[in-house]
Amino acid sequence: MDKQNLIKNAECFVDKSEDNYITSQIAISDNARGTKIFGSPIFACGAADDEYFTLLKQPSLIGKHFMLPKEWLPQAKTVISFFLPFTAAVKKGNRRNVLWPSEEWLFGRMEGQTLLNKLCVHLKSELINAGYNSLVPALDKGSRTKNQSPYPELSITSNWSERHVAFICGLGTFALSKGLIWQKGITGRFGSIITELHLPPDKRDYKNRCTR
Repeated sequence: MDKQNLIKNAECFVDKSEDNYITSQIAISDNARGTKIFGSPIFACGAADDEYFTLLKQPSLIGKHFMLPKEWLPQAKTVISFFLPFTAAVKKGNRRNVLWPSEEWLFGRMEGQTLLNKLCVHLKSELINAGYNSLVPALDKGSRTKNQSPYPELSITSNWSERHVAFICGLGTFALSKGLIWQKGITGRFGSIITELHLPPDKRDYKNRCTR
């Protein structure tokens, strides 16, 4: 299996999935009915031993609780990061009211996350079936940890950061809003998979935060 096979597999899954459409059964208004949530996914790969992952353990970035790819999967060779961009219809819907998110946007957040999770599980299965042990950090039972925060609402944190991982893999850079931005914008959802399959790392075009 190579990167192009993986991308084509993911594109087919997203395009054909009923979860990628706001159907009449779940739509809460005519505005949202029939809307396609995501366009074609964008992929990038990073080396599991990239030193940038180690940097994320610094308190000024994420912290010691961040788990390195090889802490998740000891024989890991590649981190696959992907971005599911919202369609123009979802983005346009959110312009109708500047005070509240649109129905399309809400479906993109909730049902969209469901589709993203299913895509992660699907690609993980494809990789494992091809003979490469793989893991989805965000869906793993070890993806949350307790910390020593004096504030109960902050006592559970994630051991993995999709945005930072996407940056390391070369998908984009951090905007002033702290979201990750790439050539086609910022609106969408990120996912990632750690695998024993070796895939060439993509070039990281961005080194610093966007300043404008």
